[in-house]
Amino acid sequence: MVQTQTISEFDLYSTDRYDVASVEDFRNAKILVAEDSPLDIGILSDALDGMAMLTVTTTAEEALAKAESGVFDLILLDIMIPDMGGFELCRKIKANKRLKDIPVIFITSLDSTESEEKGLGLGAADYITKPFAPDVVRVRVQNQIALARTTRELRKTNEKLALLAVTDPLTGVFNRRQFENLTQGWLTHQNNQDAQSCLLMLDLDYFKAVNDQYGHGAGDAVLRGVTKTWSDTLRSGDVIGRMGGEEFAIFLPSTSKEQAEIIANRLCERTRDTAISFSGQYLSVSVSIGLAICSQGHPPYVELMELADQALYAAKDNGRDRVEINKANVVTPKS
Repeated sequence: MVQTQTISEFDLYSTDRYDVASVEDFRNAKILVAEDSPLDIGILSDALDGMAMLTVTTTAEEALAKAESGVFDLILLDIMIPDMGGFELCRKIKANKRLKDIPVIFITSLDSTESEEKGLGLGAADYITKPFAPDVVRVRVQNQIALARTTRELRKTNEKLALLAVTDPLTGVFNRRQFENLTQGWLTHQNNQDAQSCLLMLDLDYFKAVNDQYGHGAGDAVLRGVTKTWSDTLRSGDVIGRMGGEEFAIFLPSTSKEQAEIIANRLCERTRDTAISFSGQYLSVSVSIGLAICSQGHPPYVELMELADQALYAAKDNGRDRVEINKANVVTPKS
């Protein structure tokens, strides 16, 4: 099934998306403590009481196992922790793809610039020296958790911005530019191979009448509904994009004409059978599809689109709600 994700600009920039309290309220924060001194464990527990949930480990191996099996906002790590030592444990944490973004604060009685420089060089976020000042421990822990959470929110926003740049915000399918990039890349890859690929051009029948009769909100609901139906019908490697308005394109890589015709007719049938709920009523539409065939990367993308478009017009002229194949572009494979 083709996966799509719908992101609107409102969703992306709305302040409602952000849990502001999650940065200021640390009561649900989870902290892994790697410390073997009962006295220091007690001091840390008292300093962070009511502020975070602590998981205490007394060896480096145990701490690594807990980190790998759990979810933590911060790691407090004693440099002299038994087994492998704090520096080596930090190195392993930062080398782990899942753990590397968890901030590590070293706790140590070693008051030397060299050890601090080594720890920070391994990726530690901060250093706290013994004996602990509880207020300093709380502030430094709060700072690192807040920074880590803010960084995660920024990363999520950046990922959504990247997705928004390549998808149609209404339907969640690829936008025209990304569809062209992906399809042209496939055609270039296919140039030296024997496989056929096919391109479908799709246009919803009488879509203007839906907007005129029910309003543009209904039209949007129809576009979202049919693209979901198509995405559920297509295979995982198929590429679907919105070309504009009610016109879409689907690239079927490594697909023969016979296979593509079956897929196209199935899309017609399932579009016809899709009932789209809007304001207490159900709307239905049909789709006309033009099919063009490509062999060994030929014809090139622009010509392939034109041929599929010609077949689409033929489907419209021949009664709509049907598939027409442009056989003119069945290219003889290169010798």
